[in-house]
Amino acid sequence: LAPISSPTESPSNTACKASAKEQKEKIWSSLVAHNCNKEKTGQSSNSTTGCPAQRDWPTYDVLVKDIGGDYGDTLRCPHDIRFLSGRSGKTKEKILCPHGVVCTAKLELFPLPTSTQVPGQTCPIAYSGLLKPGTTVEHCILRLSSAMRPPHDELQSKLARAMLYAAGDKVRNAKLFPCASLKAFRGDGMHSGNLLFAGCKVGQQEEDFFAHCLCTQVTEQMPFGLKPFLKKFWTYSDYPLSLGVSDWCIGNQSGETADPYFPFALVLSPSHHLPGRSVGQEAGNNAEAEQTSFDSFIDNATEIPCGTTLYDVYACPNPSVVPDPSKLERIGRVVSTSEMIPSGKDDGLFFRHQRKDEDYALRPNWKRAI
Repeated sequence: LAPISSPTESPSNTACKASAKEQKEKIWSSLVAHNCNKEKTGQSSNSTTGCPAQRDWPTYDVLVKDIGGDYGDTLRCPHDIRFLSGRSGKTKEKILCPHGVVCTAKLELFPLPTSTQVPGQTCPIAYSGLLKPGTTVEHCILRLSSAMRPPHDELQSKLARAMLYAAGDKVRNAKLFPCASLKAFRGDGMHSGNLLFAGCKVGQQEEDFFAHCLCTQVTEQMPFGLKPFLKKFWTYSDYPLSLGVSDWCIGNQSGETADPYFPFALVLSPSHHLPGRSVGQEAGNNAEAEQTSFDSFIDNATEIPCGTTLYDVYACPNPSVVPDPSKLERIGRVVSTSEMIPSGKDDGLFFRHQRKDEDYALRPNWKRAI
């Protein structure tokens, strides 16, 4: 890979110490200009919005080949916009989660309840930084996407077919693999906070993107045949299916630092729904089934109005709460502050991944509890 794009292409990491608002506005303007410019993308467009309507998704074969690439840069890179070049000199496009929708958003955090007692803790939980109770994180960008196309499409390699067979019926019948990424900008030269959420690792059969909750970590239980698929990720982290939360809590949107108080995991519970068939519900006729693309959630999402509450945010305070969802804390909600636009695989928007190991380094008792 070629070096990461220059600082001038990543405005949030320059020495000018731009405010959170200035960073968000500059990057949002860049995304709008890139994703809604049909001449630049070279794709056919929706006659109403001018944004791309047809999307080229990598096949499962391509994904299997790409998964062995360098993941370390995704863990280290501090940039919010970056463009990587492959050996041919062309911009390297996203393979995982290549297409989706993006909007500006805010994270509204509820005031701390007068009684928030959790077993094993002696005081109410007041998280820090970008999770501080009673605050609103105004300057965010939210991206919603599916990790890949339905894996049964266009399988060619023997390895891909073998891995898909080992994954079981749920993966083979999945329509979507919903993922969400939330970026909050911070001022005074501090890097942005990034949270990444995923749904069930075997996907979902529903066409509604908002059919299920998303979480910052999923279980590592999986069919034996799928473990080689994730072998590469174990070289970077002891917990490859979990992502850290602590960095989100080290500083607020003004860039003021804090001793990190953070939950074990965060959950997004959908407050909005999109059109789409449920499991077991058939299309009215074959023509309708053929015309309904698995990625129609992108077109439907672009109709979500500004000001929509998309998710309620729940915190899992510590590992002991995991077996009992009733003990999750509803701490806030994610609200869109713009209309959604398509987000293409070459728009440069980047979300840094934090290793869960960093959370455990700060909370070693959690590691012993899992």
